[in-house]
Amino acid sequence: MEKDTIYKFFEGKASDQETEELLAFVNASPENKKRFENERLIYDAALFAIPSNGSHARIMPMIRRVAAIAAMVALVVGITVGVQKYFFSPTPLLQNISTPVAQQSLVTLPDSSHVWLNSTSSLSYSSDYGINSRDVYLKGEAYFEVEKNHELPFIVHTANDDVRVTGTHFNVTAYKKSGHFEVQLFEGGVTLYDNASKQTEAVLKPGQRFVKTDGESSIERITQSHYLDWKNGIIDVEDVPFPDFMERLNDYYNIHIVVTNQQLINYRCTGKFKMSEGVAHILDVIRIDHPFSYRQTGNTIYIE
Repeated sequence: MEKDTIYKFFEGKASDQETEELLAFVNASPENKKRFENERLIYDAALFAIPSNGSHARIMPMIRRVAAIAAMVALVVGITVGVQKYFFSPTPLLQNISTPVAQQSLVTLPDSSHVWLNSTSSLSYSSDYGINSRDVYLKGEAYFEVEKNHELPFIVHTANDDVRVTGTHFNVTAYKKSGHFEVQLFEGGVTLYDNASKQTEAVLKPGQRFVKTDGESSIERITQSHYLDWKNGIIDVEDVPFPDFMERLNDYYNIHIVVTNQQLINYRCTGKFKMSEGVAHILDVIRIDHPFSYRQTGNTIYIE
């Protein structure tokens, strides 16, 4: 696998085909996975070592410098300690990874936990992550596979709730402008804390999901298998009210859809769509069976 392709993926600039090839490469063997994790560590260290507005042209030479130093240090104490020693500032810096519209990104944290970021989502964490704490800050949607560490709980901070775990697999939906917050647990256990009251709001078991919409919350069983299709760039909906589906498109494409056609309020959507095909394509497919017109002004789409 070419390094340029790996770093394009880290920057959110890889094509769908390049992303699929990279994920296949990572999953092909433990050696490939280890190489990917080392490249991620080197890339993150280069970002920490330059200002946040550093260009790609400045990042790539820094990556080569980090790689050279890390290779020497690894002979004695390992690459992780080497990168921390040479590049971690006494004052922790904030690392931020953002995913462009209609793309997904895979982030490997310093403790080897994996995070998949959905379209228009961002994840932030401190440069001292994994030393005294494992805190990350999410805006959008992400799927987490967290390495176990009972001494350092893993905490996902969102605008709605904080999600606390020690090691588990779960999905969090917390787009900033949406009134919808959701956590789906597939393995392990999670505890949810309300940001306003700081009180425990829910404790989930595998196969459960916590849903909070406009302040009203509930715990439900996971009855559908398509929740994680977005990791492959697929929007999969099953019997979802039309207004709720439009809200999801608002989040994925960073747009604002206004529905004025009252005949669509009770329509329920079922289907699969490739996120890369765009919102116009999705609307065109839906209106084959349920005719409506739409127009776009700036960042707003009016469905009439």
